[in-house]
Amino acid sequence: MNPIRIALPAKSSPRVERNVAIVHRMLRERFDVNLEVASTDIANVKLVIDPALGADRFSITSDETTTITVGDDRQCAAAFGNWLRGLRRDSDGLRYAGGDVDVTPECSIRGAYLANHFYNFYEAAPIEDVIHYIEELALLGYNTIGLIIPM
Repeated sequence: MNPIRIALPAKSSPRVERNVAIVHRMLRERFDVNLEVASTDIANVKLVIDPALGADRFSITSDETTTITVGDDRQCAAAFGNWLRGLRRDSDGLRYAGGDVDVTPECSIRGAYLANHFYNFYEAAPIEDVIHYIEELALLGYNTIGLIIPM
């Protein structure tokens, strides 16, 4: 299957680069497809950072090219997660079928408490599995993690 090509803003932050790496891993695991950074003229997907959108908001529009617009780089994970959940496989490969969306979360803090006592998953699992789990929470829009370290 052909890779998905994504165009990034000219000056991408480390946060954007990390989110692109997470999306690449998810595409390989779920669809056996690679993600390549490409120029705007050949990209299937464009990431746009537009501060006028607002810090905690993102939108996705799709026609020939899918455009993911975020208010700042903190919304990249949630926007990419919404895009990933909208992907469908057809005879031409993968396409975004999630429709146009404009998302502004009701709460600025969206978190999870990870109980790390009594030898549960977060304490007993390999750290790589815990990292992947936290990355998937970010793709769902979570932006806060709570932990209590037992003494």
